[in-house]
Amino acid sequence: MGLSPTLCVQTSFIQGNFYWGRFLSNSSLQEIIACIGYPVAGNPTQFVMERAFRAAGVDSRCLTLDVPPEDLANALRGMLAMGFCGATLACPHQAPASKLVDERSKVAEALGEIDLIHRDGQKLVGDHSLVHAVTQVLSRQVDIGGKHAILFGDGHLVTAITLALCLAAPEKVTLFAKDDAASESTRELISQYSATKIEIQPWLDSWTIPSSAGILIATGADKMPFDLDSLSNATVILDTDYQMPRTAFIKAGEEAGCTCITGLDLLVQQASVAFHSWTGLTPDLPLMREAFEEFLML
Repeated sequence: MGLSPTLCVQTSFIQGNFYWGRFLSNSSLQEIIACIGYPVAGNPTQFVMERAFRAAGVDSRCLTLDVPPEDLANALRGMLAMGFCGATLACPHQAPASKLVDERSKVAEALGEIDLIHRDGQKLVGDHSLVHAVTQVLSRQVDIGGKHAILFGDGHLVTAITLALCLAAPEKVTLFAKDDAASESTRELISQYSATKIEIQPWLDSWTIPSSAGILIATGADKMPFDLDSLSNATVILDTDYQMPRTAFIKAGEEAGCTCITGLDLLVQQASVAFHSWTGLTPDLPLMREAFEEFLML
């Protein structure tokens, strides 16, 4: 005997709810990642991460969210409430967000800022992907331990890179900055976490790079304060400018036979650090690089 039309509708409704319930269970929901900044238009994170997720077979999505500073606390609470897997943080949120997460990594604690968040149960954990990325890209080319590293530039970027270097125990680090007070502030901060000697060098246009220099890093300086002819082929150089991968500094290094690491190399590694923190997987780095090049039209 056939079912009545009413019973058929009820049965269909119950079955539909059952299957939708299965489909929307926690195991089948897409993990959501956010890229948060203000303004954040033009940030390549979403484009690159979604391509990397697909290549790795990871069922996740990345959203780009424009969050004004006064709404940051609400945004982070919303991330936790909605079960977001994590986020990257663009300007101007790195320092304020470090005070709003539940936990911070040791490097994030030292710097007082974060650029990466991952969710651990009901906690948001902040980290600093740049510190890890600098260590990783340099370690592929040189043993940082025992080397003399020289940094050119100012600001939070120099402080983060100096911390990355000092945690790997170089012989010493020399800081070149037009603002000596900024360099002194970096030295005082890092001395709390490392016994590495940090010296401050005045900004001189004709300084000669010492033969002891094993690592040279430029962070946005438009002109290097040294004689390019003093570059040694035993030196590893890194320029953090990712929008112009072959800067004058990189070109000079190539001509001198140095091992050169571009800002794009560093950006790709930073994205890899974030990807691994959310998924536990190592992404396809050449694919990530191609995605950055496509988005940034390099």
